[in-house]
Amino acid sequence: MAKIVTSAFFVFCFLNICSLRVEGQSRDTLSPKAEIILAKIDSMALLPVFDSHASIEKSGSLSSGKKIAIPKFPNLIYEYRIEDLAKRTPMELVYNIQVKKFIDLYTINRHRDFSKILGLSNLYFPIFEDALSRYGLPLELKYLPVVESALNPLAVSKSGAVGLWQLLLNTSKLFNMKIDSYIDERYDPFKSTEVACQYLKYLYRIFNDWDLVLAAYNGGPAAVRNAIVRSGGKTNFWDIKDYLPAETQAYIPAFIAANYVMNYAEAHRIYTEKPLLTYNQTDTVKIDRAVSFQQISKKIDISPDLLHFLNPVYKMGYIPDLKKPQILVLPSDKITTFLKLQNSIYSTYIPPKNYNTLVANAGNTENMEKINYIVKKGDSFHKISLAFNCTPENIMAWNKLTSRDIHIGQKMDIWVARGDSARLFSNKDKEKDTINLPVNQRNRIIYYKVKKGDTIWSISEKFKLQSPDSIKSLNNLKKGIH
Repeated sequence: MAKIVTSAFFVFCFLNICSLRVEGQSRDTLSPKAEIILAKIDSMALLPVFDSHASIEKSGSLSSGKKIAIPKFPNLIYEYRIEDLAKRTPMELVYNIQVKKFIDLYTINRHRDFSKILGLSNLYFPIFEDALSRYGLPLELKYLPVVESALNPLAVSKSGAVGLWQLLLNTSKLFNMKIDSYIDERYDPFKSTEVACQYLKYLYRIFNDWDLVLAAYNGGPAAVRNAIVRSGGKTNFWDIKDYLPAETQAYIPAFIAANYVMNYAEAHRIYTEKPLLTYNQTDTVKIDRAVSFQQISKKIDISPDLLHFLNPVYKMGYIPDLKKPQILVLPSDKITTFLKLQNSIYSTYIPPKNYNTLVANAGNTENMEKINYIVKKGDSFHKISLAFNCTPENIMAWNKLTSRDIHIGQKMDIWVARGDSARLFSNKDKEKDTINLPVNQRNRIIYYKVKKGDTIWSISEKFKLQSPDSIKSLNNLKKGIH
């Protein structure tokens, strides 16, 4: 018994001494003896140490309401585990201080998030794996959406990238993805995965290196090419990293860390949070007429939120009537109900006003009153539309314009809701009672009571007039005001 305890103590000390090495040192420097020792002890319970400051509430499959310590491991263990993962893929997976930072971020700061991600992987990984396999790509690329979107199909970035794979608009157009007012195929788990695979395969043809492919996926091929040139022709990611955008520099370490955590989640006490549905609990039907999620929800007893989650491609919760049938994803147990009730679902549907309808009715002036507006310096169709709560299409229809070219001094008819003209012409930065705005319906003249301190210039500024001379002209003034 004493021998066993002594041996275990030796191993524990050995690991902690090894962990004092400079993080990021190559795995190639390990001796064969060290590798054999690591291989034998990797599953021993003595390996984890626990962060005395970090703990989490038990969640997921654990009983809630109690705190558990978050395990951390010596550096050598992380390195060994990642080296083991690297043996299973053509992608280069290394351990260094940058990767360690993301492992800590994921396993400590985002502990609960990764419980959800583990659950969502049961819904999306079968889709990813099928496509990656068909395109002959490394299956480990299924972890890319973990970094990109945390497996949230509705994710939108500040740069406008959307969906699980965070595809940008310009990239999507290269692959002829359908994007309009109602449908955005970048949100579709199946179609976005197909395009992501095609794009990744294309990038590999260019760079022939998976680290550079990931860097190009994040920062664009041009950024990677520029980094290669600036580094003097080096083609290893870690050699050109400092020449890449900051976000791209962190991208490969984040990917390696995500790969690690998804494979060693339980070692860090990250347990799967049961998802609403798994891949095997969903099925599809074809929709050949216009219908809204709200109508489907009422008839087959399913929440609109769940419909939107399963069908993020229909970004407004509305499936338009197109030339070919559209696909609707439903829980498997709702398919039969939908098929039985689909005729009643379609028949009771009241279509919303779509873009074409709004354009067709752009010239409508019912229950509205007209304002004569003069275009000022800096004006644009969008700026005027925002100011008067209308659209560029409205302005073009009201003024019978065929172009959006405008010029200073151009007169326009703008129609606003009846009784709204006084509010729109008031200066919102001043007290409301400083301006008296009875409006002459025939000439659209605004009457203003001069107050102490007013000048012709200040009044013209207050009402955004072209020049003070217009006030003089309208009021037959030869001098100032009093």
